[in-house]
Amino acid sequence: MNLSSEIKDNKIILLITPKEKYHKELLNTLKVMEKGTDKTCYVCINEPYNFVVDNLKKNNIPAEKFFFIDALTAKVQTPPSVDDCIFVSAPNALTEISLAFSKAFDEKKCNGLLFDTLSTLLVYANPHSIIQFIHNVLTKLRVVSGKAVFVALKEDVNSELVKDLYMFVDKVVEVK
Repeated sequence: MNLSSEIKDNKIILLITPKEKYHKELLNTLKVMEKGTDKTCYVCINEPYNFVVDNLKKNNIPAEKFFFIDALTAKVQTPPSVDDCIFVSAPNALTEISLAFSKAFDEKKCNGLLFDTLSTLLVYANPHSIIQFIHNVLTKLRVVSGKAVFVALKEDVNSELVKDLYMFVDKVVEVK
């Protein structure tokens, strides 16, 4: 599997990775998105903004190629005031995330989306609400011709959410 060519050839990808390969595959995906888009909207459901930015810097990936939506930080502390991130109140604040996503594409000129991870979102919201939310995001992406990678863990492949997403994405890439 060559993720770079899959992203080049397909607009919307569901990347399914085993837990033990998650961090390696996420890093690989970040590198591909950084090179393949002008600016990527990184929706942080699994790890907070500060951690993600530090990880990018540690791996020599330019953080300025990303705009962030952080759904974790505001649950535990008052978020910092920064220009490259919108902090939403919680991972299950799907309407807030959707509005932040629209702002990222309209105002911040993002043309790529990395959603990390659908599996974590399952902890906070019910599958039906998530499917509606993702379908809305995908419709917006298709209208603006954006590229997207949605990350899910292989262990959640039998969930209602992941099964339903198979019909909405252009390609499912499964890491062995």
